[in-house]
Amino acid sequence: MATKIKQKIFILSELWQEYKGDSDWSDFFDYNDIGLPMAFMIDQKLVKETNAGNKFINQTFELLVEELGFDEDLEWDSLEQMIDDSSKTGWENDED
Repeated sequence: MATKIKQKIFILSELWQEYKGDSDWSDFFDYNDIGLPMAFMIDQKLVKETNAGNKFINQTFELLVEELGFDEDLEWDSLEQMIDDSSKTGWENDED
């Protein structure tokens, strides 16, 4: 079962808050300069969720799943879970 939109918003918001200054993620953040802050704003209830906004959220989440080397049909609850499981795909999380 794929990840539901509410969880995608939560996970992308976590990513935005935790890694926006991390140089390892700079290309991902540059490319997803709408989806990531939008997820944060929706998660913080600063803006309302819309179908148009969800298109950006879904696209950004698909790219995150691809970046971490996962199948898009898996269901995720948190960014931490994704990063922990990403070691199985060969992606390394350098927290220097």
